[in-house]
Amino acid sequence: MKQQEMDLIHGPLSSNIWRMAIPLALTGLMQQFFNAADIAMVGRFVDAQSMAAVGSNAPLITTLLSLFIGLSIGTNVVLARFIGQGREDKVNDGVHTSLVMAFLCGLVLAGIGEIATRPTLLWLKTPPEVFSIAELYLRILFIEQPFLLLYNFEASIFRAIGDTRTPLLALSLGGVCKIALNLIILLLFHGGAGGVAIGSIIANIISSLFLFRHLHRSHTMFHVSFRRLKMHGDIVLRILKIGLPAGLQGIVFCLSNLIIQSALNSLGPTVMAASAAGYNIEIFVYYIMYAMAQVNTTLVGQNYGAREFSRCRKATRICFKQTAILSLILTAIILFFSDPLLSLFSTSPDVVEYGKIRLHYVVCFLWLNAILDIYAGSLRGYGNSLIPALITLIGICSVRITWVYIIFPLYPTMKTLMLCYPASWVVTNVVLAGVYHLYIQRLGK
Repeated sequence: MKQQEMDLIHGPLSSNIWRMAIPLALTGLMQQFFNAADIAMVGRFVDAQSMAAVGSNAPLITTLLSLFIGLSIGTNVVLARFIGQGREDKVNDGVHTSLVMAFLCGLVLAGIGEIATRPTLLWLKTPPEVFSIAELYLRILFIEQPFLLLYNFEASIFRAIGDTRTPLLALSLGGVCKIALNLIILLLFHGGAGGVAIGSIIANIISSLFLFRHLHRSHTMFHVSFRRLKMHGDIVLRILKIGLPAGLQGIVFCLSNLIIQSALNSLGPTVMAASAAGYNIEIFVYYIMYAMAQVNTTLVGQNYGAREFSRCRKATRICFKQTAILSLILTAIILFFSDPLLSLFSTSPDVVEYGKIRLHYVVCFLWLNAILDIYAGSLRGYGNSLIPALITLIGICSVRITWVYIIFPLYPTMKTLMLCYPASWVVTNVVLAGVYHLYIQRLGK
């Protein structure tokens, strides 16, 4: 692991940003590719109802995961700050604390998920024809949460030192095993959606244990010893200070998406399947652009710890420019190839046509969401995670809830519903940009 570390406090920023962002973007793409493969294989080898059931569960899983994934962001920022300050003893304490937190949080999430599965699917108005499939898939999937969270916290540890390649390797290994298992389960044993969920569990176990092995065998300050696996109270508080608001922000963001999913469910299984297909294409663009925001958080965190304020601001400006270039290229590609891409998920002409609506009304405006992520990531890197969480609560959630319950009933179409995404991003960005620049001015003084 030693050769993967980067000096992010000195030297050129642009090259280091690309060196970190490319593997990180590939990790996001790979993760989403394997998730999309689940839906595509179910759609191809089972039926459209199973595809709708699997796809409609994505917002619920993401919502329940958001709080704990936010805590992993706290791990990234806290460790990056300690690295910038040169406090190797605190870095090692932070690594051990993070691993224990991850597994315990995963156990809690698994328990909550098993209890909440059925009532939540009822609240989402999941159609009766897909309800039993969705429930089975979701219950099995919650078993993987301890290992999924362990992987995410471990990946945050590697990102804090500038190593984004090792998590990519771990994910690739688990993902290849996942696809192979899914094909065997679906084609030979006709396992259906439940069988696909089992493949996901095994894949996450492989990925998380791969990273744990690397940490255990490391001879640096990131070495993991079984005897030292415990939580240090002061570091837990630091992680919670950054990660808890980030997690709550993610929950608010996802709760609004659950409300949107409920509205989508009211439009029938065809629209549900189309939205799931469109989402799994759209999210590829998001993860590439979000990689810049994640890199920016690490750079700001390390340089803020080293009191290099000018490098913090410069890193954010570079990430903005590079994200703008990426968004133009990716949007053009997705829109041009929308028909063949959607056909990968379903051969139904109706599913393809409705899927294009999601691509046209959301992908074209994803750059707005990228701006939001970079602003929020910068503030977290400085140690202020509460501001973006509150602004997201006001901007994203309020706009989308208002849209779903007031505007959508007047014009109950998929096009009307999809417009709530860009509307909420515009409102949130206006507020967040103003707050960010005021914060930077005050920091400069």
